[in-house]
Amino acid sequence: MASGNPPLEAMASSLPVMASNRASIPEVVGGAGILLDQSDVDGFAYWTREVLINEDLRAELSEAGYKRSLNLSWERCAKEALEVLGRF
Repeated sequence: MASGNPPLEAMASSLPVMASNRASIPEVVGGAGILLDQSDVDGFAYWTREVLINEDLRAELSEAGYKRSLNLSWERCAKEALEVLGRF
């Protein structure tokens, strides 16, 4: 099963992200990366080339991913879980 941790770690490091559109990955990446079907070899090749040659796209993805990663910390997750549990 795919995990959202590697894309999240990449985003937290300001790296542009291309990832599979399966499992928890779309929830983690959101609109801050390029999501493709894992069997879309042509799509991955196309977007890899685009990210490498298009400096604006690379910067946009890097910035969006970093900003998104700031909202996905373990501390925030724990805080929200405690808030929910406190309602019971």
